[in-house]
Amino acid sequence: MRSDSACRRLSEVLTATGGVEPPPGDDLDHLRQCLRCQATAVRLRRLGRALESLEDERYEPPPDLLPDTLRLLRSGEQARRRRARARAELAALAAAGAAAGALVLGRRLRHVAS
Repeated sequence: MRSDSACRRLSEVLTATGGVEPPPGDDLDHLRQCLRCQATAVRLRRLGRALESLEDERYEPPPDLLPDTLRLLRSGEQARRRRARARAELAALAAAGAAAGALVLGRRLRHVAS
């Protein structure tokens, strides 16, 4: 039997612990019966493992990325191909920033769980 309020409450508990810690009392009973909440717990554990695997990942952008990008943005028609490369590097840099943010979130989740 699913109760949306029980699912919401359990989701908050699971999020706070990263899905690692078993929830207390009634929440544990609900988790045992609710497939939706079981799926949430599994997703949170997978996310936690993925974040932990990123801890050692490092991305060092090329030292000339910013000057090259600015030069390419100021240049004319001849730079179209190089702009595409710069955009790809900027996208990689943005992805690295997102990964770093996810790492910080993972550390906070582990800190909350401990």
